[in-house]
Amino acid sequence: MLPKDYSLIVAKGIGALGAVEAPLRARAASSLDPGPLWIRVRDVKSLAGRLESEDDWAWQTGFARSLLSPRDLGVLEEAASDGEVLPYDDAPAISALLTFLTRYLRGDFPYEDAKTFPQSSNSPAG
Repeated sequence: MLPKDYSLIVAKGIGALGAVEAPLRARAASSLDPGPLWIRVRDVKSLAGRLESEDDWAWQTGFARSLLSPRDLGVLEEAASDGEVLPYDDAPAISALLTFLTRYLRGDFPYEDAKTFPQSSNSPAG
């Protein structure tokens, strides 16, 4: 079973990723070599979008693992280590999200049975 506060960890992490995206965009717009920064913007925005798109069924049954990769952990590590783009108040949220997703991808939590877990409106029919 996932930690009781996992949805709060994910929600705060999504918010922190949004706070990281704006300074990255500003740096990319003023950079002489903006390519790598635009890739970071894309990665941060993509990760936030994928995290936001998952419902409780997907998280609880482990299905959300199919939309995540070790590269996403790298995106979070890079955001956490970049003091220029990570607002101080959002650092704990990124760190908590990184810890949770590391454990989630590693399979540290037992998942609910996809066929017996209560279905949400967005989940596939069981």
